[in-house]
Amino acid sequence: MQMLGTLADSFRLDLWFDTLDKRAMASGEVMPKRDGGRWLMQETLAEVRRRGLPIAGETQADPYADFSNAWACRQCGQVHEGTREQARIGACPSQLAAK
Repeated sequence: MQMLGTLADSFRLDLWFDTLDKRAMASGEVMPKRDGGRWLMQETLAEVRRRGLPIAGETQADPYADFSNAWACRQCGQVHEGTREQARIGACPSQLAAK
C-alpha cells in the first residue's frame, strides 16, 4: 500500500495477491521463505509498471529503496535488479548469461 499510495484501492491488492497465488500454483513456482517480502514487492512493482501507474514516494525517501533498481525485463518478462542503464538498454541478465 505504501508503494501504491492513493491508488491502492483501485489497484485491488486482494485480486492481485489472488492472481499471484493462482499463477504460482499453476506453474509450481515456490516463493522464497526468508526474503523479507522481496519477491512479492518485485512482482508488485513489475505489475505497477506494467499498468503504467506512478509509484508513491518515488522522488522522496522511499521505504522500499532496495527495490528502486528493480526493472521489468522486456525480453524475458522477469523482474531483474540492476542499474537504470541496464534497464534502458534492455540488458537481460538471463540473456547475457546464456552467451
